[in-house]
Amino acid sequence: LAQLQYRLPRLTGFGKALSRLGGGIGTRGPGEKKLETDRRHIARRIDDIKAELRKAGLNRQIQRAGRDKSRLPVAALVGYTNSGKSAIMNSLLSMTERDDKLVKSEDMLFATLDTKHRKIAVEQGCEFILIDTVGFVSKLPHGLVEAFKSTLEEVKDADLLIHTVDSSYENRDFQIEVTNKVIDELGAGGKRKIMAYNKMDLADERPLDVSGHEAVYISARTGENMDHLLSAIKEALFGDRKHARLRIPYDKGAVTSYLCENGEITAIEYQPEGTMLEGSFDPGDYQKYRKFEINGEEMRVISLDGHRISIRKIHLKNSYPAKKVVVPGKTLNEISKILSGEMDDVVSIFFTNNHILFEFENTTVASKLISTLL
Repeated sequence: LAQLQYRLPRLTGFGKALSRLGGGIGTRGPGEKKLETDRRHIARRIDDIKAELRKAGLNRQIQRAGRDKSRLPVAALVGYTNSGKSAIMNSLLSMTERDDKLVKSEDMLFATLDTKHRKIAVEQGCEFILIDTVGFVSKLPHGLVEAFKSTLEEVKDADLLIHTVDSSYENRDFQIEVTNKVIDELGAGGKRKIMAYNKMDLADERPLDVSGHEAVYISARTGENMDHLLSAIKEALFGDRKHARLRIPYDKGAVTSYLCENGEITAIEYQPEGTMLEGSFDPGDYQKYRKFEINGEEMRVISLDGHRISIRKIHLKNSYPAKKVVVPGKTLNEISKILSGEMDDVVSIFFTNNHILFEFENTTVASKLISTLL
């Protein structure tokens, strides 16, 4: 688009080659000059590209609405062109076992010409969207300004900005200034920011950070301190989570499923009154479901053959036991006699008042217990 807008008013300077009379299909009669024909074709192409850009903008709005609905926090990589933003994204993807989602990364200007989005899962309940944006540049031609800013709309909606700096470049302070100016023009100057000084393996010295934001010195190419960057991102996006213990009634199964999907669950127990979840939750989720919070009640644990088997910590989605059986009015010794030598298949045991909840890996053993009790 910028190239066509640049060429359109300059067609007149090409001499007699564009002064011939046009004829045949596609021209407006024998009296139309080739210069006028080319101007009309370029103008039509400009209109087509603008229509495509409007459609792309609408698609981005729909995609943002989908991400807003999922309520996943967003972190955006911003910085001067060729500072290593795509390399950082690829390094984080590799660290979280998402090598199939790597993006193009080359040592060249404007290797990224459109925003890329990837989901990063730090651990259970700690997922966020990472955005790789187009590199910033100084003295951008006027015709490119709006097109350039349209690709950076995602920055305005990000929860965290990761300002990437090329530590090996001598005039990096100028690049930082240009990046901050563009961020301010986009209306994102007040957002939380992490300064990521990249390419430390090529830098002669450690840059002095005077931004006032948290600074991390990394090398996406060698992996140096990339774990520190990931920890800083996790703290920035999830550090305000509220640790709580909630008892969700069994008729609120959708709430339990939602919290297991979106919270950082460390323990789960099934009680007669409902499912008790312990973990860290998003502040908004905590405020919404704090009516289920319980205080001062500890989960009871027992030992079987010297092994602590109650309150399993759950770190993966859908890592629930294959079978659960609630046994009322029985002692552990009585159940042990029923199961005889098959107690090794017990994953965990919970005591709640006069009930015992057994969790089995083997559904056959669970069925045997059920049939015996019936």
